[in-house]
Amino acid sequence: METVQRSKDLNTIVPACALLWLDDRDPAAPDVYGRAVRPSLLQHPLYGAAYGAAIRHVDRRALIKINGETAGMVQILETSFAGGVFHSVILDMGPVWLPGYGTLAHSHAFFREVARLYPARPGRRRRIIPAVPDDADHRAMMDQCGFRHSAGSSYQTYWRDLDNAAQIPRPTWRGKVRKAEKLGVRITWDDTGRTLDWLLRHEAAARKVKLYSGPSPGLVHALARRFDPARGMLVGRALLAGRPVAGLLLTLHGPAATYLIGWAGDEGRRCSAQNLLLHDGLRILKQRGIGYLDLGGVNDGPARAVKCFKEAMGGEFVTQPGIYR
Repeated sequence: METVQRSKDLNTIVPACALLWLDDRDPAAPDVYGRAVRPSLLQHPLYGAAYGAAIRHVDRRALIKINGETAGMVQILETSFAGGVFHSVILDMGPVWLPGYGTLAHSHAFFREVARLYPARPGRRRRIIPAVPDDADHRAMMDQCGFRHSAGSSYQTYWRDLDNAAQIPRPTWRGKVRKAEKLGVRITWDDTGRTLDWLLRHEAAARKVKLYSGPSPGLVHALARRFDPARGMLVGRALLAGRPVAGLLLTLHGPAATYLIGWAGDEGRRCSAQNLLLHDGLRILKQRGIGYLDLGGVNDGPARAVKCFKEAMGGEFVTQPGIYR
Protein backbone atom coordinates (compact mmCIF):
# COMPACT_ATOMS: atom_id res chain seq x y z
CA MET A 1 0.00 0.00 0.00
CA GLU A 2 1.35 3.41 -0.96
CA THR A 3 2.14 5.68 1.96
CA VAL A 4 2.05 9.42 1.39
CA GLN A 5 2.14 12.58 3.45
CA ARG A 6 1.00 15.98 2.23
CA SER A 7 3.40 18.85 2.70
CA LYS A 8 1.41 21.88 3.90
CA ASP A 9 4.16 24.34 3.00
CA LEU A 10 4.93 23.00 -0.48
CA ASN A 11 1.50 21.65 -1.40
CA THR A 12 2.99 18.42 -2.74
CA ILE A 13 2.38 14.76 -2.05
CA VAL A 14 5.47 13.31 -0.35
CA PRO A 15 5.83 9.58 -1.07
CA ALA A 16 7.36 6.99 1.24
CA CYS A 17 11.16 6.81 1.03
CA ALA A 18 13.66 4.36 2.50
CA LEU A 19 17.40 3.77 2.05
CA LEU A 20 18.59 0.21 1.44
CA TRP A 21 22.26 0.11 2.46
CA LEU A 22 24.55 -2.03 0.32
CA ASP A 23 27.72 -4.00 0.76
CA ASP A 24 30.80 -2.45 -0.89
CA ARG A 25 30.91 -5.28 -3.43
CA ASP A 26 27.22 -5.08 -4.33
CA PRO A 27 26.91 -4.05 -8.01
CA ALA A 28 23.45 -2.53 -7.51
CA ALA A 29 24.68 1.03 -6.83
CA PRO A 30 27.06 1.17 -9.84
CA ASP A 31 24.27 -0.28 -11.99
CA VAL A 32 21.83 2.44 -10.96
CA TYR A 33 24.53 5.09 -11.40
CA GLY A 34 25.20 3.85 -14.93
CA ARG A 35 21.53 4.20 -15.89
CA ALA A 36 21.11 7.71 -14.49
CA VAL A 37 21.03 10.97 -16.44
CA ARG A 38 23.91 13.38 -15.79
CA PRO A 39 25.14 11.82 -12.52
CA SER A 40 27.77 13.83 -10.67
CA LEU A 41 31.31 12.53 -10.45
CA LEU A 42 31.11 13.09 -6.68
CA GLN A 43 28.49 10.33 -6.37
CA HIS A 44 30.50 7.72 -8.31
CA PRO A 45 31.64 4.79 -6.11
CA LEU A 46 35.27 5.16 -7.21
CA TYR A 47 35.25 8.84 -6.29
CA GLY A 48 33.73 7.99 -2.92
CA ALA A 49 36.45 5.43 -2.24
CA ALA A 50 39.21 7.88 -3.21
CA TYR A 51 37.83 10.91 -1.39
CA GLY A 52 36.80 8.89 1.65
CA ALA A 53 40.34 7.51 2.01
CA ALA A 54 41.82 11.00 1.61
CA ILE A 55 39.72 12.50 4.43
CA ARG A 56 39.49 9.30 6.51
CA HIS A 57 35.78 8.77 6.05
CA VAL A 58 33.96 5.53 5.23
CA ASP A 59 32.09 5.63 1.93
CA ARG A 60 28.62 4.08 2.12
CA ARG A 61 26.09 3.57 -0.65
CA ALA A 62 22.37 2.89 -0.61
CA LEU A 63 19.55 2.35 -3.04
CA ILE A 64 16.73 4.87 -2.75
CA LYS A 65 13.34 3.17 -2.51
CA ILE A 66 10.32 5.32 -3.35
CA ASN A 67 7.10 3.53 -2.44
CA GLY A 68 9.09 0.30 -2.53
CA GLU A 69 10.54 0.81 -6.02
CA THR A 70 14.21 1.49 -6.78
CA ALA A 71 14.36 5.17 -7.74
CA GLY A 72 18.06 6.01 -7.45
CA MET A 73 21.18 5.72 -5.33
CA VAL A 74 23.15 7.85 -2.91
CA GLN A 75 26.71 7.85 -1.61
CA ILE A 76 27.37 9.20 1.88
CA LEU A 77 30.74 9.55 3.65
CA GLU A 78 30.82 9.13 7.41
CA THR A 79 33.25 9.01 10.29
CA SER A 80 32.90 9.08 14.06
CA PHE A 81 35.15 9.08 17.09
CA ALA A 82 35.00 9.36 20.88
CA GLY A 83 32.45 6.56 20.91
CA GLY A 84 30.22 8.27 18.40
CA VAL A 85 30.00 11.56 20.29
CA PHE A 86 31.55 13.28 17.29
CA HIS A 87 30.17 12.36 13.90
CA SER A 88 30.71 13.70 10.37
CA VAL A 89 28.28 13.16 7.49
CA ILE A 90 29.02 14.26 3.91
CA LEU A 91 26.55 13.99 1.02
CA ASP A 92 27.98 15.74 -2.03
CA MET A 93 25.99 16.36 -5.21
CA GLY A 94 23.43 13.68 -4.50
CA PRO A 95 21.27 11.84 -4.82
CA VAL A 96 21.42 10.18 -8.24
CA TRP A 97 17.99 9.50 -9.71
CA LEU A 98 16.89 7.02 -12.33
CA PRO A 99 14.87 8.37 -15.28
CA GLY A 100 11.32 9.12 -14.17
CA TYR A 101 12.34 10.16 -10.65
CA GLY A 102 13.83 13.29 -9.12
CA THR A 103 10.74 15.48 -8.81
CA LEU A 104 10.32 17.96 -5.98
CA ALA A 105 8.20 15.39 -4.11
CA HIS A 106 10.85 12.68 -4.55
CA SER A 107 13.58 15.02 -3.33
CA HIS A 108 11.43 16.03 -0.36
CA ALA A 109 10.90 12.38 0.60
CA PHE A 110 14.61 11.61 0.24
CA PHE A 111 15.96 14.55 2.25
CA ARG A 112 13.33 14.07 4.93
CA GLU A 113 14.66 10.50 5.34
CA VAL A 114 18.26 11.77 5.43
CA ALA A 115 17.26 14.26 8.15
CA ARG A 116 15.62 11.43 10.10
CA LEU A 117 18.73 9.24 9.86
CA TYR A 118 21.17 12.08 10.60
CA PRO A 119 19.38 14.69 12.73
CA ALA A 120 21.28 17.81 13.70
CA ARG A 121 22.80 17.50 17.17
CA PRO A 122 25.83 18.76 19.13
CA GLY A 123 28.93 16.93 17.95
CA ARG A 124 27.55 16.08 14.50
CA ARG A 125 28.90 17.91 11.46
CA ARG A 126 26.68 17.69 8.38
CA ARG A 127 27.65 18.79 4.89
CA ILE A 128 24.84 18.28 2.42
CA ILE A 129 25.22 19.53 -1.16
CA PRO A 130 21.91 18.57 -2.79
CA ALA A 131 21.75 17.92 -6.52
CA VAL A 132 18.57 19.98 -6.92
CA PRO A 133 17.73 23.16 -8.81
CA ASP A 134 18.35 26.44 -7.01
CA ASP A 135 14.78 27.71 -6.88
CA ALA A 136 12.34 28.82 -4.19
CA ASP A 137 10.49 25.48 -4.01
CA HIS A 138 13.62 23.39 -3.48
CA ARG A 139 15.07 25.84 -0.95
CA ALA A 140 11.77 25.74 0.96
CA MET A 141 11.85 21.94 0.80
CA MET A 142 15.35 21.79 2.30
CA ASP A 143 14.32 24.25 5.03
CA GLN A 144 11.26 22.16 5.83
CA CYS A 145 13.42 19.06 6.14
CA GLY A 146 15.46 20.83 8.80
CA PHE A 147 18.62 21.77 6.91
CA ARG A 148 20.26 25.17 7.25
CA HIS A 149 21.68 26.82 4.13
CA SER A 150 25.23 28.19 4.12
CA ALA A 151 24.95 31.67 2.64
CA GLY A 152 26.92 32.35 -0.53
CA SER A 153 27.55 28.69 -1.31
CA SER A 154 25.52 28.26 -4.49
CA TYR A 155 27.08 26.11 -7.21
CA GLN A 156 27.10 26.73 -10.98
CA THR A 157 28.23 24.59 -13.88
CA TYR A 158 27.54 23.88 -17.55
CA TRP A 159 26.41 20.47 -18.77
CA ARG A 160 27.04 19.57 -22.40
CA ASP A 161 24.69 16.97 -23.89
CA LEU A 162 26.81 15.27 -26.54
CA ASP A 163 23.75 14.00 -28.42
CA ASN A 164 21.83 17.28 -28.41
CA ALA A 165 22.27 18.94 -31.78
CA ALA A 166 20.85 22.19 -30.36
CA GLN A 167 23.80 22.57 -27.99
CA ILE A 168 26.35 23.98 -30.38
CA PRO A 169 29.29 26.26 -29.60
CA ARG A 170 29.05 29.95 -30.34
CA PRO A 171 30.58 31.32 -33.56
CA THR A 172 33.46 32.84 -31.58
CA TRP A 173 34.27 29.41 -30.11
CA ARG A 174 34.18 27.72 -33.51
CA GLY A 175 36.39 30.47 -34.89
CA LYS A 176 39.01 29.80 -32.22
CA VAL A 177 38.92 26.07 -32.99
CA ARG A 178 39.61 26.84 -36.65
CA LYS A 179 42.38 29.24 -35.64
CA ALA A 180 44.14 26.53 -33.60
CA GLU A 181 43.81 24.06 -36.47
CA LYS A 182 45.26 26.53 -38.98
CA LEU A 183 48.22 27.22 -36.69
CA GLY A 184 49.02 23.52 -36.68
CA VAL A 185 48.05 22.67 -33.08
CA ARG A 186 47.96 18.88 -32.68
CA ILE A 187 46.02 17.01 -29.96
CA THR A 188 47.13 13.82 -28.21
CA TRP A 189 45.26 11.76 -25.61
CA ASP A 190 46.61 9.53 -22.84
CA ASP A 191 44.47 7.16 -20.75
CA THR A 192 47.38 5.39 -19.03
CA GLY A 193 48.29 8.11 -16.49
CA ARG A 194 51.80 8.65 -17.91
CA THR A 195 51.27 12.37 -18.56
CA LEU A 196 49.20 13.16 -15.46
CA ASP A 197 52.12 14.47 -13.38
CA TRP A 198 53.13 16.77 -16.25
CA LEU A 199 49.67 18.36 -16.24
CA LEU A 200 49.49 18.62 -12.46
CA ARG A 201 52.83 20.45 -12.28
CA HIS A 202 51.77 23.06 -14.81
CA GLU A 203 48.29 23.47 -13.31
CA ALA A 204 49.69 23.87 -9.77
CA ALA A 205 52.08 26.60 -10.95
CA ALA A 206 49.25 28.45 -12.70
CA ARG A 207 47.04 28.15 -9.61
CA LYS A 208 49.66 29.90 -7.47
CA VAL A 209 49.82 32.80 -9.88
CA LYS A 210 46.10 33.19 -10.57
CA LEU A 211 44.88 32.25 -7.06
CA TYR A 212 42.05 29.94 -8.08
CA SER A 213 40.94 26.75 -6.35
CA GLY A 214 40.65 23.21 -7.66
CA PRO A 215 41.12 19.56 -6.69
CA SER A 216 44.33 18.89 -4.82
CA PRO A 217 47.09 16.84 -6.51
CA GLY A 218 46.69 14.28 -3.74
CA LEU A 219 43.01 13.76 -4.55
CA VAL A 220 43.70 13.62 -8.29
CA HIS A 221 46.35 10.94 -7.73
CA ALA A 222 43.92 9.02 -5.51
CA LEU A 223 41.30 9.20 -8.26
CA ALA A 224 43.86 8.11 -10.85
CA ARG A 225 44.71 4.99 -8.85
CA ARG A 226 41.07 3.95 -9.08
CA PHE A 227 40.02 5.28 -12.49
CA ASP A 228 43.17 4.53 -14.50
CA PRO A 229 42.77 0.71 -14.46
CA ALA A 230 39.42 1.18 -16.21
CA ARG A 231 40.85 3.80 -18.62
CA GLY A 232 38.63 6.29 -16.84
CA MET A 233 40.95 9.31 -16.90
CA LEU A 234 41.96 11.11 -20.07
CA VAL A 235 44.82 13.59 -20.23
CA GLY A 236 44.69 15.72 -23.35
CA ARG A 237 47.72 17.68 -24.55
CA ALA A 238 47.86 20.38 -27.21
CA LEU A 239 51.18 20.43 -29.09
CA LEU A 240 52.50 23.34 -31.14
CA ALA A 241 55.56 22.50 -33.20
CA GLY A 242 55.91 19.42 -31.01
CA ARG A 243 55.86 21.39 -27.72
CA PRO A 244 52.99 20.95 -25.21
CA VAL A 245 51.29 24.32 -24.75
CA ALA A 246 48.04 23.31 -23.00
CA GLY A 247 46.42 20.35 -21.32
CA LEU A 248 43.27 19.14 -19.61
CA LEU A 249 42.02 16.21 -17.55
CA LEU A 250 38.70 14.49 -18.18
CA THR A 251 37.31 11.89 -15.76
CA LEU A 252 34.88 9.34 -17.19
CA HIS A 253 32.19 8.10 -14.82
CA GLY A 254 29.35 5.95 -16.08
CA PRO A 255 27.30 7.77 -18.73
CA ALA A 256 29.04 11.09 -18.04
CA ALA A 257 32.44 12.76 -17.88
CA THR A 258 33.78 15.73 -15.94
CA TYR A 259 36.31 18.40 -16.94
CA LEU A 260 38.46 18.19 -13.81
CA ILE A 261 41.43 20.51 -14.46
CA GLY A 262 42.93 22.46 -17.33
CA TRP A 263 46.04 24.48 -18.07
CA ALA A 264 47.27 26.69 -20.90
CA GLY A 265 50.58 28.51 -21.17
CA ASP A 266 51.06 31.84 -22.92
CA GLU A 267 51.55 30.15 -26.30
CA GLY A 268 48.55 27.93 -25.68
CA ARG A 269 46.30 30.91 -24.98
CA ARG A 270 47.54 32.78 -28.05
CA CYS A 271 46.74 29.86 -30.34
CA SER A 272 43.40 28.93 -28.63
CA ALA A 273 44.70 25.47 -27.76
CA GLN A 274 42.13 24.84 -25.01
CA ASN A 275 39.28 25.38 -27.47
CA LEU A 276 40.69 22.74 -29.79
CA LEU A 277 41.38 20.39 -26.85
CA LEU A 278 37.76 20.48 -25.68
CA HIS A 279 36.45 20.29 -29.23
CA ASP A 280 38.45 17.12 -29.82
CA GLY A 281 37.54 15.89 -26.32
CA LEU A 282 33.87 15.80 -27.28
CA ARG A 283 34.76 13.55 -30.20
CA ILE A 284 36.73 11.17 -27.98
CA LEU A 285 33.98 11.03 -25.35
CA LYS A 286 31.33 10.19 -27.95
CA GLN A 287 33.55 7.39 -29.25
CA ARG A 288 33.61 5.98 -25.71
CA GLY A 289 29.84 6.07 -25.34
CA ILE A 290 29.72 9.09 -23.03
CA GLY A 291 26.51 11.10 -23.28
CA TYR A 292 27.17 14.10 -21.04
CA LEU A 293 30.08 16.34 -20.08
CA ASP A 294 30.10 18.36 -16.85
CA LEU A 295 32.33 21.34 -17.60
CA GLY A 296 33.03 21.89 -13.89
CA GLY A 297 32.21 24.64 -11.44
CA VAL A 298 32.11 28.28 -12.56
CA ASN A 299 31.49 31.59 -10.82
CA ASP A 300 31.15 35.31 -11.45
CA GLY A 301 34.11 36.27 -9.28
CA PRO A 302 37.83 36.29 -10.13
CA ALA A 303 37.38 33.32 -12.49
CA ARG A 304 34.68 35.01 -14.59
CA ALA A 305 36.77 34.48 -17.72
CA VAL A 306 36.64 30.73 -17.18
CA LYS A 307 32.85 30.91 -16.99
CA CYS A 308 32.71 32.81 -20.29
CA PHE A 309 35.04 30.25 -21.86
CA LYS A 310 32.81 27.32 -20.83
CA GLU A 311 29.59 29.18 -21.62
CA ALA A 312 30.72 29.60 -25.23
CA MET A 313 30.68 25.81 -25.65
CA GLY A 314 26.90 25.94 -25.81
CA GLY A 315 25.95 23.74 -22.87
CA GLU A 316 23.08 24.03 -20.40
CA PHE A 317 23.68 26.36 -17.45
CA VAL A 318 22.80 24.64 -14.17
CA THR A 319 22.61 26.33 -10.75
CA GLN A 320 22.28 24.44 -7.47
CA PRO A 321 21.80 25.94 -4.00
CA GLY A 322 25.12 24.81 -2.53
CA ILE A 323 25.91 23.69 1.00
CA TYR A 324 23.44 22.84 3.76
CA ARG A 325 24.24 21.90 7.35
